[in-house]
Amino acid sequence: MHTALTSRAIAAPPRGAKAHRRRRMRGAGTTARASSSGRTGDDDAPDRSSSSSRSRNDGGFTRRAALAGYALSPAALSFLAAAPPSAHAKLDIIYDGELQTAYTFPVQLQVIALRGSVASQWEGEFNKTMLGKGKASVTTAISPGEMFDELLRTAPPPSFPGGYISPADYIAGKRPPPGVPPPPPPPSNKDKKKSKGAPKYLKADVVSVGDEFLAAAVTRGLVLPLDPSVVQNEWYARLPYAWRELATRDPRTGYPSAPAPPAPPGRYPNTTAVVYTNGDPDQTAKPAMYGVPYRWGCTLIAYRKDKLPASLRERPPRDWDDLWRPEFKRRVGMGSGPRQMLTAALRAEGMSANADGWGGGGNVRARLESLRREQLLIQDDVQYLQALGNGDAWIAVGNSDDVLSMARKSSLIGVVVPMSGTTLFADVWCVPASAARKPGGVSPLTNQWFDYTTQPARVNLRVGLRGGVSPIVFDGGGIDYASIGMNGPTGGFVDYDAAGDKNGTRGMGAKIKDFLSRDEKNRGGEIMQGGMPPDEVWARSEFLYPLSPRIKDQYNELMREWAAEASTRKPSGWSTLKIF
Repeated sequence: MHTALTSRAIAAPPRGAKAHRRRRMRGAGTTARASSSGRTGDDDAPDRSSSSSRSRNDGGFTRRAALAGYALSPAALSFLAAAPPSAHAKLDIIYDGELQTAYTFPVQLQVIALRGSVASQWEGEFNKTMLGKGKASVTTAISPGEMFDELLRTAPPPSFPGGYISPADYIAGKRPPPGVPPPPPPPSNKDKKKSKGAPKYLKADVVSVGDEFLAAAVTRGLVLPLDPSVVQNEWYARLPYAWRELATRDPRTGYPSAPAPPAPPGRYPNTTAVVYTNGDPDQTAKPAMYGVPYRWGCTLIAYRKDKLPASLRERPPRDWDDLWRPEFKRRVGMGSGPRQMLTAALRAEGMSANADGWGGGGNVRARLESLRREQLLIQDDVQYLQALGNGDAWIAVGNSDDVLSMARKSSLIGVVVPMSGTTLFADVWCVPASAARKPGGVSPLTNQWFDYTTQPARVNLRVGLRGGVSPIVFDGGGIDYASIGMNGPTGGFVDYDAAGDKNGTRGMGAKIKDFLSRDEKNRGGEIMQGGMPPDEVWARSEFLYPLSPRIKDQYNELMREWAAEASTRKPSGWSTLKIF
């Protein structure tokens, strides 16, 4: 391995370097005198030995040293005194025959993650791997919606020549026609203060974006495309095809696109190029990878065990169509947003949640009408779980993060993944557009963060769905337990054919129930005990993509009818109507 250094930019010596050198000289003299009095050899022997030892190691830079500047060659130290001080000083080195950048100062990485999506020890463990030459600072956002709103506030204002057009039109190669008014001025400091998180987001190098907001973030220019060279990174090859496809988007529409294949196995340079900075419209209009998925979860059905009527105890809820059971009239809760109701109705009819339309049979529309008028108790992102907790709602639909958090607080709440398949969500690391305008640009540690958070060591399937699942063990059709040394889920696979309370233990204490039900544990697959559904359930599951214009028009027409009705008479239990 041959390593060479160039002197394009060399950092000035740190403060106190001269005093340090004087102390070293005095120490060397003391050692030499001790050496001449007690051992053979001349006074310069220790210095020559040390120098020769360092010379032999000049070519021994590790890959991490080459990428993040963990060491400097003695050949470069002679230039330190003459170089001007610079906060962004760096070295060019030839490593494995390739030009790389080595930084001579502790590199900073500012990360904003969704709350609960990152293990608390990740920040400290990552910083330990940097050996003091790099530091990540991880802060959190409350929800994907808050993250998206902050990205909207901190995104760079459009400043295209000739006037304003949308980022999606610009990257498609379009230009504003003559006479279009100039772009709006940048927000003032007073406007920036309206958002408490604005300074934090302006400094961010990496943010966590929910996949449901990824299409909007891409088309609005809120996140930057990753450089095509990322296919040479090991973390890129580590991600299954389904995840690379999820993060590869067409910038004009936001829809997923076919990803580029990874580099041939055996050699991954892990280049420091992170974002694509070429402004050529022909290049930026092409599909590109806009993020790195690092965690996923799914939609769950939760129900109150103690509220189930006797007719349902032998067969508790297990699929989407259970929401329309007459026993749950005015007892259904779900999060806000029109997509929640539409997804439930489509899946209950055996259709994809991304269907192009609901057909002419009217079954989906009838389910939507019934859900709204007869079944729904509340539709609110926070209150639907509160209603389930206090017993007002008997059944609810929500994401696994929220539902499992509530279920941990009460043994009266049962949880199940819909048997016919569910909808999946993912958290994706993205580079915000504002990062390119930072004085130092995007942090060179971004690739290292992508790599660290997608390593097999970050996988924790022993708790099942709690905390989310790493994408590297899920290819879209099933979970690869063997890749991390497991024979299956810790709590077993969910048995959807098992009776709900065949042993009659529902009202007994926990220890007695566990004893009487011990033979059922191996096949019970309780989600809260690390159980997971079988792979055929995951194979029938899907991510939510932007709705097609056809089904959006159909649904909006129904929503306008409901809005007109609500203007004269607001049904009890029905909250705010929202149109796409």
